[in-house]
Amino acid sequence: MSTRLLTPSCRVSVVLAALCVLITLPRMSPAQGLEGGGLDPAVQREIEYADALYKMGLPDYSKIVMDRIKDPAAGPAIKVLRLKALVSKGEWDAVIKIISGEVDKDSPGVWAMKMTLADGYYAWGKYPEAKSIYESLLKKYPDGPPAALKSFYTESLYKYAQMLLLIGDEANAVRIYETLAKVEMPRHVNRQIITETAELMIKLYEKADKAKRVELRKKIEVITTKILWVQDIWFGKAIVILAHLSMLDGDVDAAMELIDDYKTQLLNIDQILAEEEARTGEPMTKLSPMAQCRYLLGVMMQERAQKLIDENGNMEEVKQLLAGKKRARGGRAPGALQHFINVFAKYPATSWAPDAGARANEVEALLVELFDAKIKTHITPERMKEVERYQFQNARTLCNQNQYKEAAEAYVKVLNIFPETESSVAALGELARCYVEMDEELFADMVVRYLAERFSSHPEHSNKAGDQVVRVAMMYAERNQPALRDRVYDSFFEFFPKHPTAPGTLYRMAERKFEQENYEGALIYFEQIKENHSGIPLWFAAMNRITTCYSRLEQPAKEIKALQSYIEGLETRERPGQQLISARYREALAYKRLGPKYLVSSYNRLLQLEKILRGAARAKYEENPEQKQANDEVLQGVLYNKAGCYTLLPPPKGKTDTYRKLQALKALEEVVETFPKSRFAANALSQIGTIWTVLEKPKEAGDALKRLQKDYPDSPEAQNALFMLGMNLINMGRKEQAIDVFKEMFTSQAGKYSEQQILTAGLELQKAGELSIALQAFDRALSTTDKRGVLEPGLHGRGSVLIAQGAFAEGAASIEKLLENYPRSSLTVRATLLLSEAYSQLAKDEADENTRIDIFNKAVVALNKSRRFEKEPAGQARLDLELGRIYTRKAEAEGRFGTKARARDYLGDAISAYQKLILFGNPEEAGVKPHMETAYLEGIPLLLETGNWGDAVSDSDEYLDTFPNGRHTRAIRGFRSKGRVKLAAQGTLPETAAGDATDEEPSDAEEGE
Repeated sequence: MSTRLLTPSCRVSVVLAALCVLITLPRMSPAQGLEGGGLDPAVQREIEYADALYKMGLPDYSKIVMDRIKDPAAGPAIKVLRLKALVSKGEWDAVIKIISGEVDKDSPGVWAMKMTLADGYYAWGKYPEAKSIYESLLKKYPDGPPAALKSFYTESLYKYAQMLLLIGDEANAVRIYETLAKVEMPRHVNRQIITETAELMIKLYEKADKAKRVELRKKIEVITTKILWVQDIWFGKAIVILAHLSMLDGDVDAAMELIDDYKTQLLNIDQILAEEEARTGEPMTKLSPMAQCRYLLGVMMQERAQKLIDENGNMEEVKQLLAGKKRARGGRAPGALQHFINVFAKYPATSWAPDAGARANEVEALLVELFDAKIKTHITPERMKEVERYQFQNARTLCNQNQYKEAAEAYVKVLNIFPETESSVAALGELARCYVEMDEELFADMVVRYLAERFSSHPEHSNKAGDQVVRVAMMYAERNQPALRDRVYDSFFEFFPKHPTAPGTLYRMAERKFEQENYEGALIYFEQIKENHSGIPLWFAAMNRITTCYSRLEQPAKEIKALQSYIEGLETRERPGQQLISARYREALAYKRLGPKYLVSSYNRLLQLEKILRGAARAKYEENPEQKQANDEVLQGVLYNKAGCYTLLPPPKGKTDTYRKLQALKALEEVVETFPKSRFAANALSQIGTIWTVLEKPKEAGDALKRLQKDYPDSPEAQNALFMLGMNLINMGRKEQAIDVFKEMFTSQAGKYSEQQILTAGLELQKAGELSIALQAFDRALSTTDKRGVLEPGLHGRGSVLIAQGAFAEGAASIEKLLENYPRSSLTVRATLLLSEAYSQLAKDEADENTRIDIFNKAVVALNKSRRFEKEPAGQARLDLELGRIYTRKAEAEGRFGTKARARDYLGDAISAYQKLILFGNPEEAGVKPHMETAYLEGIPLLLETGNWGDAVSDSDEYLDTFPNGRHTRAIRGFRSKGRVKLAAQGTLPETAAGDATDEEPSDAEEGE
């Protein structure tokens, strides 16, 4: 090739080619791709306008334009546009249905529709589906497309090639490029295609074996020869490709010589592009072949230097390769470092710049390490800023084009060069976005943590870094991935507690959990507001919610602690308003719920509130009519709950219990008389009737209930007077009187009671041991409802009562129904234990061996189901105990209906189950001790029965040592006495125990669990 300077015509070729590459294979409109010369220009413009509206994200407006086009010839183009709208929303079935409905499946219009579908599949990452359609296009038109389909054909195949590269199928991508190169198209497009083909072949050449390299080299040389006939930007790329080829063959000198031979033309192309960039503002220099040439030269020099270092070669040559040879006239010729810095600083928009920057750092480090070099790069801060802008811009462009894999790789390269700038904060956010879009949640999480840890304490970038973390969380929210969203938010709250948006974001997260009734989850976020954001309005809102969460979780101690902090905060306000009164009232009620020990604390706080709300100081706590009404309601509650305290508090010294009851009556009557419309009034009258009942004043009690039914006929208390009376008696500790009322409730025809009330009465009767009347309650509640809240506890209650009464088959049926309807019930563990007991009791009395085995197996299955759900040590201990009982019942059944040998084997299994609990149970763990004691009580008699007298004595001694004040001490001493007597009769009783063989027999009244 000639080394002459580029002529003016060549200059035009360079500029035009560069502009075409910057535009890159423009997508034709449906009209341009299908009209075949038959469309009216006005109609064509309308279609182009509709297409533009669609691309701008205005599909509704695009549809309006399409609907007003009436020219039948525009039909195929309009169908393609409509399909694009469906494809953009991923409505694949609708698109396929439309295409399938076309009569002529091979028309250019239908193939254009198919290509639109394939492009959509590609954009959505559905690569196998896209590949199938693209390949069908190649099969349909092996010799090239018809004229009407050319733009769709070329552009779709170009996309197909890019898709193949994306999934790593470079060999097939070359095949598609070679197919595209055969299609007649404008020269600049053809030259771009064949150049990209050669560049891709170079990648294959690098990995190919010797035989394949021969074939690829011939193809590359044919392509580059064709490119070199015109001096434009692809001319420069051809030189680079040939130099790269020589480099891969190991002939670095030939590669460098080739670049040097064409240096003049390359520099002229570079100069033209630089001038055009300065004139137009377009990034023309990103296409300069000099950038890649200099990068390639740098790589060759760096790799040769590294090889010399590894082989302990000539260090002077290493220095010359890395830093350049000294010139006779002074200075140095470019070495690897200069080439890399030149590419990095002068061509910041190229794809080689980031790697050049990284390699420049590597070379600089080598020069300092090996030669103690003093490096001067002469890159101004302004130039560095420009490089930074271009590099991040390139990565951002890839991200905006949804090329997330390529964008992520670009961001990583640039961030290694610019790790801590304002741009790097936004870039890390975009990098995380790329990983989210690729469903690489671990990488996304890693980037988020890095972003948070590195920049959370940075004075300039902290808030922006926090913004980026929130953006990632919002992406997960948009993708409906709440667990990942919350994990990212947790990083935000951990590292950016003082971020301006942190309190509001925390509150929103907490409210979401609160609304879902996930109070533990809500507390995590509300507590962070409490700790980190005191003094702002949201702090008070959060504190209010914290107290409510603990109330809903039935944790009054924690509720009180939170209320005290809330009250202290409110008291710092000049006008705390009604919120303070409400908080103090809730504190008083929480003390009441804490138990009898704290009843006085509740009472005293109620008295303090009453004093405030009846005095002049009240004005300080209400600023408008709404707050005045709220304080009135608090006063009503104070009086009502004060009466409740009177019924439970012991009388003052020297007073009878009647004194407190009369105080309660006075407070309740004040509620009714002073606040007749109060929400407490009806219940107050019900309480009045209850107290008169307790005081055995039937006339006064009847008058109160009559007034209740007259003045408040629609209230639950009036409609369910007996139930309310029973519950009031329960709350006052009058259980026996309450049971009598509940019994009357089921025999009386008066009153209409809800299923829930009947169920509650049944449960109370069951607790009191009134099983027959409790069973009536459960049957009545279950017969009239389909509500889970009644069916679930009702079936459990009914089954447990029947089993307790010995009706094992009927009880088991009730429990089976519960487990069938609600397999993951909160009652599952208790229900399966009951079922296990019922089956084993049934099996114990079954004479038929096969039936007996089947029923016992059901008992074991039920017990194993309990074990899957039970995680607490106390529950596990109870299961071990129940297993021992099942084996004991098996032994009893075998003794009655089977063989003595099997009975003895089952007794051995029972002993093993009890011994497991005795040996491995930890009495210090909550709830385990009573089950261990019972294991001794039920297991030692089995040792005596099987003649293991020594073990019986040993276990008895162990029990008495472990539980000196145990519930079964007397019975265990009796077992020990029996064992010692047997040992003494055999002459094997230890001497130390020989004089102590007269322990008392256990009382018949002492029972196990």
